[in-house]
Amino acid sequence: SDEIQSACFQIFWFCIEHNIKLVSTWIPRELNVLADELSKRDDPCDWQLHPAVFADLSQEWGPFTVDLFASDHNFQMRPYYTFFHSPGSHGVNAFSLQWPRGAWCNPPFAVISRAIAYAALHRAMVTLITPLWPGAVWWPSLIENE
Repeated sequence: SDEIQSACFQIFWFCIEHNIKLVSTWIPRELNVLADELSKRDDPCDWQLHPAVFADLSQEWGPFTVDLFASDHNFQMRPYYTFFHSPGSHGVNAFSLQWPRGAWCNPPFAVISRAIAYAALHRAMVTLITPLWPGAVWWPSLIENE
């Protein structure tokens, strides 16, 4: 496809510019079982708030400056940060950044507690999206930091 060809050219020119020698090797599927299996798994944390809801919230509370917890499949705006390197992302690991004022913070459920603590520690002025789960372990700290 055109997307794959474009990605290949980007990788090629990146390697040229950075003096990287890239060598590819074909590996039979039966010798690459683990990587093949991992490539077929869905990430349950890779979900997205409906774009119309994002647009409404952006109108109400935005404009937002950055999408802190995204993937190349679910980002709502650019720039965006991902957990793992992604060609379109601005960077990796939102917890390694100073969160700018107006950041869009829609973390995966597994890191909501950490996102709340990080925002509180750094007095970050962000829009934090969480489910309405009063029984969640992180709920009291969310209410304390209102």
